[in-house]
Amino acid sequence: MAGTAEHEAQIQAFGNYLEEKKKSPGTVQGVLLDLGQFADFMAKSEKSFAALAEADVEAFGSELRAGGKSEKLIHRKFKAIKSFYKFLEGQGEAPDMDEMISESKAYILSLPRPLTIDEMKRFIIACGDLKRRAIFTAMYESGLRPDELSRLQQDDINWDDLFLVVKNKAGERDRLVFFSRKLKDLLKKYIRSRKDKLPNVFIEDKGRALRLAYLQVVFVETAKDAKIEGHIALQSLRRSLAAHMIEQGIDIGHVAQILGLKNTNSLDVLVPVTGVRANDYQKFISALDL
Repeated sequence: MAGTAEHEAQIQAFGNYLEEKKKSPGTVQGVLLDLGQFADFMAKSEKSFAALAEADVEAFGSELRAGGKSEKLIHRKFKAIKSFYKFLEGQGEAPDMDEMISESKAYILSLPRPLTIDEMKRFIIACGDLKRRAIFTAMYESGLRPDELSRLQQDDINWDDLFLVVKNKAGERDRLVFFSRKLKDLLKKYIRSRKDKLPNVFIEDKGRALRLAYLQVVFVETAKDAKIEGHIALQSLRRSLAAHMIEQGIDIGHVAQILGLKNTNSLDVLVPVTGVRANDYQKFISALDL
């Protein structure tokens, strides 16, 4: 444990909470070590956790990078910090910090990297069955988040006009996402191959809705089969779409709209030095020949 006595007490309370949630001892210990390092950082400026500012997030990321920490390790630490602040918010001990942390450059730089177009093609080729190919092609082409993909219903898709409706949480606007005829054919083929009558577009092998854990496992398996290495994860697919669209000259504001982003902060690190040019989304998707 580290930091001030107040820091230590809050971290220990979070550790107890994780244990109550049946997290493994190794996971709890790793999280507490990461938070201890963060507490040391906050203590140097005599700040409470509740006083966290964006400048602190950036400075902590810079300190980790200056110390030679990998982006994968930095991302793990930021994930622990984000979870910790959600706990503090629930306890009434800190305001909602999630958006501030998530939109900081320090956090964005730590995110799993996008795949190159060549890697993306290899990834899709490595999908061993129709369902896996349909899931990951849809995730990449539509830029859906895992939870949005798992909620997607067949009635949310307009097959004639080639768009789907992403239903968001209460208070947030739904968004339209267009897709290619090639994806339409793939999804239709996958849905026809199923024997169930569930309304979900995608299901697991046992006939239940997709879970994040399932998607993570099959992503890792497929990436391994495709011989793709480095700091990648399930969210790399969404980041890959953003990077590839920007590289092809599609306006960054349009990319943000497709991905359902409130601003373009998380896309800034993907913009090529040459800037962006106007282009067409459907032509881009078709050119990939996935």
